Amino acid sequence: MAQHGIEMILMRKLAAQLTMPILLVDPRGDLVFYNEAAAGILGGRFEDTGPIVRGEWTTIFRPANADGSLIKREELPLFIATEQRRPAHRSGFVRGFDGVSRFFEGIAFPLTGQCRRMLGAVGIFWDSASPPAPGTPFAGGPVDLASPGPDRPVELLLMRQLTSYLDTAIFLMGPDGTLLFFNEPSEVLLGQRFDETEPMDAERWSGLLEPEDELGASVPRGERPLVVALREQRPAHKRFAIRGFDGARHPIEGLAFPLVNRARRQLGAVGIFWKRVVERVAEVARA
Repeated sequence: MAQHGIEMILMRKLAAQLTMPILLVDPRGDLVFYNEAAAGILGGRFEDTGPIVRGEWTTIFRPANADGSLIKREELPLFIATEQRRPAHRSGFVRGFDGVSRFFEGIAFPLTGQCRRMLGAVGIFWDSASPPAPGTPFAGGPVDLASPGPDRPVELLLMRQLTSYLDTAIFLMGPDGTLLFFNEPSEVLLGQRFDETEPMDAERWSGLLEPEDELGASVPRGERPLVVALREQRPAHKRFAIRGFDGARHPIEGLAFPLVNRARRQLGAVGIFWKRVVERVAEVARA
């Protein structure tokens, strides 16, 4: 992948190590890679299919709504991520290479690197009725990505490096639930730099942000995406609001998923969050 930017190269290397279904498209929307986990949903391996141009892969997979109607191109998460350069969430059905239609839920977010370079987009998706199997607990002690050592999982290092390049807010939690890193775009939501944040676990950290649902009620711990990903080892998506450390309130949408490698080790969790436009109904309910 020498023709692609470092962000795309890192994302492909990371995806190849994970059990979460992940696919990558280039700036034109051409499908350039999907990992082994995604092959189970798409009904075929990337090694057998190779890259597929945008018009062809949408025709092959026929993404559809629950009523069977095709999802419009401009409503597809990967189209939104590449053309509008913002994350998007969607559920529906895809028809695999094997002809079998499968339900999916997922998000896509743009790979926008330094200097606002558009490098492509990432799709993370799963069958909510049959999410990826959980991993075994990490055998080592607390992970310190800032200190050199042989016990630092390569997947966490790749995720940390990739995250630092991107302009989507991403949080990285360790296998014990400790906050390992969040990138510069996350600082806009939190009102605080990572190097100003003391070590804390996911439950304490999310509690400090006072998460509220769309009606203004506190989000229980067991429903917060990162907590779900760590406790239950399954992907979780939610729309809610947080209050940053600077007091600013942000309506956001987010996905968290467990970080499990191909050796079935549970290495932590990743949270991907983005600001959303508040719907009028929610504002009326809060008034």
